[in-house]
Amino acid sequence: MSFDVMIIDNDKMVLFIQEKIMQISGFSNKPYKYEDASKALGYFKPTTKNHQKVKDVVVFLDINMPYVSGWEFLDELKKLKLEQKIHVIVVTSSIDLRDKENAFEYNNVVDYFIKPVTTEDLEKLKLNKRIKHLF
Repeated sequence: MSFDVMIIDNDKMVLFIQEKIMQISGFSNKPYKYEDASKALGYFKPTTKNHQKVKDVVVFLDINMPYVSGWEFLDELKKLKLEQKIHVIVVTSSIDLRDKENAFEYNNVVDYFIKPVTTEDLEKLKLNKRIKHLF
């Protein structure tokens, strides 16, 4: 797979479990894991070795986090002038329909999962017309 995978969630257990579920689902990419969305933004800075290394990045993003929320991460991502294609999958415990509607207002958001992420979610993701070319 010619893309990087990133998981952003403030819960270490969620990071661990989601990585394992991704392995079971056939994701061969080892994900970059971040407990802090502000540190995840550093991945996209021109001074890092990752900057422009790959064409696509798939980001699994929690919305409700301390310090920098998922919404703030998306706002900051929008401000960056990136050549990479960033595909965001919102992963949240929120069942509020307004959160889902808000998420899809961002061009980068390609899907919305309610926690916990399952192997079925990831299989569905592989069929998503906006990113199935990655698989």
